[in-house]
Amino acid sequence: MEMVHFRLEVAWLLTMNRPLNSLLLLASLASMVAAGTIPTIGPSSAVQVPERQATFDVLNYLANGADIGNYAEGGLVVQTSGDNWAGNGPASPPFFDPFHTGGNPATQGLYFPDGGTTEWTTIKTDNSVKIRAIEFLYGNGWTTGDVYGVPWGNSNAWLEWQTLNGSTVTSSGVVGDTWQLAVGTVVGFWNPDGFDKIRFKCRIANAWNPAYHALALDNLRVRTSALPAITGVVQMHDWVAPVAGEWATIELRSGSTLVESIDTQLDAAGGFSVLPTSVGTFSIGVKMSHFIRYVYPNQSVGMTPITGLNFPLPNGDADNSGEVDAADIDFVISHFGEMSSEPSYNFNADLDGSGEVDAVDIDIAIKNFGAIDP
Repeated sequence: MEMVHFRLEVAWLLTMNRPLNSLLLLASLASMVAAGTIPTIGPSSAVQVPERQATFDVLNYLANGADIGNYAEGGLVVQTSGDNWAGNGPASPPFFDPFHTGGNPATQGLYFPDGGTTEWTTIKTDNSVKIRAIEFLYGNGWTTGDVYGVPWGNSNAWLEWQTLNGSTVTSSGVVGDTWQLAVGTVVGFWNPDGFDKIRFKCRIANAWNPAYHALALDNLRVRTSALPAITGVVQMHDWVAPVAGEWATIELRSGSTLVESIDTQLDAAGGFSVLPTSVGTFSIGVKMSHFIRYVYPNQSVGMTPITGLNFPLPNGDADNSGEVDAADIDFVISHFGEMSSEPSYNFNADLDGSGEVDAVDIDIAIKNFGAIDP
């Protein structure tokens, strides 16, 4: 087939089924685990109030061919190899629409290297200030097979990412549910300690050249000042098993109304850090299975960091009713003798996490009898 249009044909080739062991590729990607930096999904999930922004409005079809290797806007620098391409304009359908978000894709401005690139797409500030939170509208130039509809923007791709301090990679991971990430998703990343830069590659299985990626992005929002994260330590009373990896729910309430809940895993010391999307004065509580909730009232959330919170959680609410009562004692007794290796084992009856429901668990429920969720 004659390549009469470089942008169309190269983008089309990017998803031809050339030989590639995608299982090996996915296995290698699965080994990349986030550490320190936390990915998020959704508008304002990482950046509630942006301090630096890039709209890329000037990178529309009239700027096709412009060098975007060191693009600067709004105190931010975006780098990759290649020249701008945003489609061929209103007179030349099909229009390049990597986001599928509606509007007029023929005239939109966005950041996309013509034909894809082998280099990372890197984002940093223009004055070496650390980024603490970033989010953007995600899309890609991978083809969909829909020649007469929306030829570009394939939700079967995924997004690899790395954060760096200097030249050292400090966090890495992959965003995509079973290696799928819907175009038009707002993707975010945050780290209370910050990072010098963050870089991305958007890949897809069976690409004609696995070295290529085809990330398109728009509406870039960044925060560099201290994040309004909530940081604290949970004390799981009467718990003897390791704390690391245990799940806790951080709850924001206005009166009795649950405004936001965030599930998070504790570290080895029971510590956690979460980034809420809500702004206002709320009570902050922690709830865990078979533990009684602990609450800090009247906390100003969403503008400045909240640190130093300590959540001592009474144990014994085996039926998770919000109160340690006779029903919890009966519940533990009904599972007495069960071992974690047995199918009948009930985690909530093993109050101390020892792996066996025994007299110690009954004693815990009796000791905390009457404790109730605030």
